[in-house]
Amino acid sequence: MKLTNRNPLKLLSCFVLGLAAATAVCAPPPTPANTEGWGSSKADFLKGPDGKPFVRLHLEVDRGGSSLGNLVNLEPGCSYDLKIEYQSSDEVSARDNGSWIYFAYKDGKDKQLGDDCKTLEKAASWVSKSFPLTLPAGTEKVAISIRQQNRKGTLDIKSVELKSNDGNAASTLSPAALAALEYISTPGEKLSPEGERSPLDGNIFSPYLKGIAPKIVKDLGTETVDDVQVHKVVFRSMTVGGETQDVYAIIARPPGDGPFPGVLLLHGGYGCADAKTAIHFAKAGYVAISPDLPGIADPKNCPNSVGPWAARFAKLGKRGKPDPTADETFDAVVAALQAFDLLAAQPGVKKDRIGVSGISMGGYSTTMITGLLGKRVRAAYSIFGCGFYDRGSEWSPVLKDLPDDQREAWLHHFDAGRRASGIQAPYFIGAAASDRFFWPPAVNATLCAIPGARNQVFAPGNHSLKGVPGGDNIALLYFSYWLKGEGEPFPQVTIESCENLPDGAKKISFFVQSSLPIVTATAFVTAGGESWQKSAWEPILAQPDGEKKFQVIIPADKINKKGAWFVNVSDARPATAGSLVYGMDASGSGPALHALGTQEQK
Repeated sequence: MKLTNRNPLKLLSCFVLGLAAATAVCAPPPTPANTEGWGSSKADFLKGPDGKPFVRLHLEVDRGGSSLGNLVNLEPGCSYDLKIEYQSSDEVSARDNGSWIYFAYKDGKDKQLGDDCKTLEKAASWVSKSFPLTLPAGTEKVAISIRQQNRKGTLDIKSVELKSNDGNAASTLSPAALAALEYISTPGEKLSPEGERSPLDGNIFSPYLKGIAPKIVKDLGTETVDDVQVHKVVFRSMTVGGETQDVYAIIARPPGDGPFPGVLLLHGGYGCADAKTAIHFAKAGYVAISPDLPGIADPKNCPNSVGPWAARFAKLGKRGKPDPTADETFDAVVAALQAFDLLAAQPGVKKDRIGVSGISMGGYSTTMITGLLGKRVRAAYSIFGCGFYDRGSEWSPVLKDLPDDQREAWLHHFDAGRRASGIQAPYFIGAAASDRFFWPPAVNATLCAIPGARNQVFAPGNHSLKGVPGGDNIALLYFSYWLKGEGEPFPQVTIESCENLPDGAKKISFFVQSSLPIVTATAFVTAGGESWQKSAWEPILAQPDGEKKFQVIIPADKINKKGAWFVNVSDARPATAGSLVYGMDASGSGPALHALGTQEQK
């Protein structure tokens, strides 16, 4: 599994009040989705008594925000005015609070030269207001973001026009743009290929958990690469508002008739079906399938996966309107489930020996579908991705800004940590202790929610397994044991005690279950930082303390109340595993020891 991955935070860009949502669609969209550059975040599209459409930015709580925006090219030497027709419920607004407009002025290379804000006065009925733009020298573009932010209230927008002093319109919120924004923001009813709708009062994925292989609607042929047969297909995933949504997948198989174990490979954010990794696994004796994941995949890289998802990519947010299936995550999880069924239906595949693996958002998907599929998965390996976003992740603030009912609904349906109790397969995660996206408390909580066998390793870095001996080979070693019955299991670390010493130091004692001799045992310690991403980890070698037992002393000058520590061990292969991540306040033994993020699970 390759470890390069595009930034999965962008998948949730519509949560953020930044201007990413106002940029152009990343792939040429179908005609109904031509927004003319306009983008919206958590907006509703309505019609007044006169039948004319308008945009509603509405907050149910005094946090978060809803926005409408565009990035507009300007003519050199011109001055500009923005005219807006609106109505607002806010008595008094200010920057970052209430109803207001943000302007970011940029040069031709998108370097920001300055910014400005204009507040909108309360208006119980439609009013028009004009704002002259004060352009810094060298301005060639302006990013406009009209916002209802951090205050419960409503801002309705009927028209927006940016016009130069010579009377030319640089940008207008046209009826066509409004129609396109409405199309994007309101996905139609999603039906399974069998015509079944998800039960909104139960498991929304149940129509896709029947073990039915999806229908292949397009066969793109087979080629042989290094004795591996590479078959490229497109399968029917669902219909969305009557439009078909089809998913591209690569199936790689070793020479011979088998039977072979199978592996489902799930790409990360902004990725796509990965032929290289599928071929790599096929060379090792697995039938491997790697699909595009609509909602996670980058439409620019997925020309064979067609349907409404491409126009809506990274634009819907997590409100779940009109129902939870409207969320982009739904499409990605469904495609992963269907790819699993397609793999299981391949000739020569051992149906009781199928593993799942994915990186980043693909690791999230691995955790999610392993919980949904239960005993059908034989082994799972996630790289970075986990659940319990609310306990520590890049998206924790985003979830916090949602109204309570919307946040709880999203977590109920889509948080992989809430699905972890259904995981029956042995589960391993290669996590990063300074990961930008998936933080140690969330990883810990996910692992502790799994009722069966689970194991882990933390790398002392950010979204990389650098620093983990054998990190690039974890997947093949792990699946070789669990899917082929070859080799030995990974070491298993148990923290037995954490003792506070009189001089202020800490003594950590741990036990290692391993079939092979342990060649290195190391504790990693951080004093903490502004964020997990900025936390630097220092290694401290552990010493043997009896048969399969080790201890390590963390000096007093390395201990900080914001700090943390974990332990890794490696055998001769090398196969590396470790402990959960603990805070510096952890002390005691057995059940008294709580890893970060897990105390409420004890």
